Amino acid sequence: MTCFSCGCEEFKRENGLEIAKVSEGGRRRTFDVLFNPTNQETTCSCKLFYRQGIPCRHMVWVWKAKRFEIIPEQYILNRWTTMATKRPIFDLGGNLLEQCANIIDKKKLLNELWSEIHNCVSLAEGDDEDIKDLVINFRGLRLDLEAKRIARNNGERNATNKEKDIELLIGASVPTEISIKPPKISKNKGT
Repeated sequence: MTCFSCGCEEFKRENGLEIAKVSEGGRRRTFDVLFNPTNQETTCSCKLFYRQGIPCRHMVWVWKAKRFEIIPEQYILNRWTTMATKRPIFDLGGNLLEQCANIIDKKKLLNELWSEIHNCVSLAEGDDEDIKDLVINFRGLRLDLEAKRIARNNGERNATNKEKDIELLIGASVPTEISIKPPKISKNKGT
């Protein structure tokens, strides 16, 4: 929200770098944001990223002006991602970390897929012919995927495959034994 109150007072190019003087709406102070277009390296004179590891609103404003759709990878630190909690305390083998990384990559791919689907739908929204073409294409893709799945499972779809699909979707496995204990009796009179 606060990056919308920022504005560029001056923009210049020097030695292959782009320098933007960014001012904030309610403050008189300006900040110099250096942007390198070759490697997307961005630095700001407020130094918030170097102090706290969070990209500042001035950097975000420059990325927004450059029409970036995602924050550059080097500015998403591990401590702010879900991988921060999945890092092993003791080195028990890299296999666990690799499995977590694979799950994160799979979720990232699924998010990209949904994004592409929503983009296609929003682009086709105004034209009936485009919508019909999109439905036909998606139906063809669905039929191809169903045929692949049937071939993979040799024509049989059993409960274990459904359980695996649900476990993959939720990210947890079904427990082998479920034990339900009665709640402790509490005394709530006079408290």
